[in-house]
Amino acid sequence: MAKVNSIESQVSNNSKQGYNEMLKKGETIAFSAYRASSQSLSTGTKVLFNQVWTNVGNGYQPRTGIFIAPHEGLYHFSAVVMSTNSAQLFLKMYHNKIATSGSDILGDGYKTGSFDVVLYLQERDEVYIASTGGYTIYSDSDKYITFSGHSIF
Repeated sequence: MAKVNSIESQVSNNSKQGYNEMLKKGETIAFSAYRASSQSLSTGTKVLFNQVWTNVGNGYQPRTGIFIAPHEGLYHFSAVVMSTNSAQLFLKMYHNKIATSGSDILGDGYKTGSFDVVLYLQERDEVYIASTGGYTIYSDSDKYITFSGHSIF
């Protein structure tokens, strides 16, 4: 058992060292943001995930809801959204003003939808989530809605 603990400790130390080296090189880009209140939306309004857990590389802009790629590369994005009680919510994820995917939620009760995409971005490309009409996105202090992304390479 001591040998296993020693190996786990060594792997953990190597992971931390590798992470710290990537941060020094400025290669790591990662963000995770949320919203702790509802937001009324009209056509084209961006969802403002205005609270940030992580923003390594400062690519995510919480005041605008837009991720701006600090450098060229392959990125993974995911988001979870929630409708108000028994109301429709139709949102799209955009890459440079072009819709890449959508989430259309409809039904009884509060419903969740999700996004999960991998995009190749050029430096300064933008990714965000916006409304297709007049809807309300639901959240509260339980932080039901999130938007996250990270560079793959």
